[in-house]
Amino acid sequence: MLENSKLSKSLTPKMGATQCALKIQCQSCFGKGYLVSGGWGYVESQLCSCVADCRKCAGTAKSVSGQYLQGCIGYDPMAMCRLINKAKIPARYANAKIELFANSSPSGLQLQKLTKKWVTEFPTKKRPKGLIISGPVGVGKTYILCAMAFALIKAGISVRFVDFFQLLSDIKANYSEGGSDKKLIEPLVHADVLFIDELGKGRNIEWEQTILDQIVNGRYNRGKVIVSTTNYRHDVIQEETSPQSSFNRILDDQASFKKSGNTGFDSLLSRVGPRIFSRLNEMSEYFTLSGHDHRR
Repeated sequence: MLENSKLSKSLTPKMGATQCALKIQCQSCFGKGYLVSGGWGYVESQLCSCVADCRKCAGTAKSVSGQYLQGCIGYDPMAMCRLINKAKIPARYANAKIELFANSSPSGLQLQKLTKKWVTEFPTKKRPKGLIISGPVGVGKTYILCAMAFALIKAGISVRFVDFFQLLSDIKANYSEGGSDKKLIEPLVHADVLFIDELGKGRNIEWEQTILDQIVNGRYNRGKVIVSTTNYRHDVIQEETSPQSSFNRILDDQASFKKSGNTGFDSLLSRVGPRIFSRLNEMSEYFTLSGHDHRR
């Protein structure tokens, strides 16, 4: 990733340029102004060298005098880099897009349509609800989570992705180095949208529930959204007459869910406890995803 000292120099417009390099779509970034790569564990982003060739804004959407202008591509590519790098999206999903979701089961096609509508409407909704996607392993839950995260980033929304089980490991490692959990939890509380993968996974001990409670309650009190996946079923199924029935409708019966290889077919309530479950139930809509384990 480019250092800040190098960014200023790289953003100086080249006087010999006669056309915006972003508009002619360079073959490295294809006109986006930034590059995305797998990185070390997480998706990383850096400015493309072509932004320095833009005589109008040098990829910053600002003139030399500091006055704001309409950016050549409608957004600040440096801001996009910051949002992507802070998101901590797993490197494996660097190219995740909702349009490329490969689960073609009836519920998979429904979820693809649903999540596309969700990310489109999110910026304009006053009190958007989150989403909890339950289903067996290997049906694409993590992929669709990362795809949603990228879609929101493109809209200028700050997101944070976290694998709950990995978070617990990171907090324990931080403890051993004399640190506290505050440093790791605060960014999860303050992001516009938090994506939690593997909700309910772990040994289900009191300490783990305390960590989850800090995150969920912190976001609940701030009116912030959580989107998550879980291998555990939801206990409270709303009636078909509910306004949100499209989210809560179970597209496949629980027997097929069990047969598909889910070894942890317990309830989410039993995994997170009544206090956390109650808040999640108020904050979120639910969707059950089925399909074959694509990893096999």
